[in-house]
Amino acid sequence: MWTVKAEAQEEYVSLTSAPGYDSGGVKLDPKLITPLPPQQGTPLFKHDCDECKFYGTIMFDGVNGDVWLHERNNGRASLIHRDGSDPPEYQSFPIFSIQWDAQGEFNDALHPLMTAVYGAEWRKALVAPASRVRRWQARGGVE
Repeated sequence: MWTVKAEAQEEYVSLTSAPGYDSGGVKLDPKLITPLPPQQGTPLFKHDCDECKFYGTIMFDGVNGDVWLHERNNGRASLIHRDGSDPPEYQSFPIFSIQWDAQGEFNDALHPLMTAVYGAEWRKALVAPASRVRRWQARGGVE
């Protein structure tokens, strides 16, 4: 007879309780926030992923382009800014790539994309594995 050990669910904590945390595992908690409804407009550029949802056209990093969301069933997602129809003409940003600056503030480089997809309150839904946050805090906030 085989015994199957159930894998424990990882506990996540809000990053509002750990300003400056930068040790990975960050995701958006789907219980705290969901994406806004996709836009009904027409993208400027061709995008070849059937799983992505269109969120309008915005200026990002000095370039006008289309915003797309690619969600995964594990709570992770990627934001895509496409500024041309050719395959390499886009930038992709996994949610876990959001970083903090030296003062413990969110680096707002991705803020225009996050706001287009999740609305202005997106920071409140960022979470990370509790075990990693505790280790990070025990080290005095350094990796």
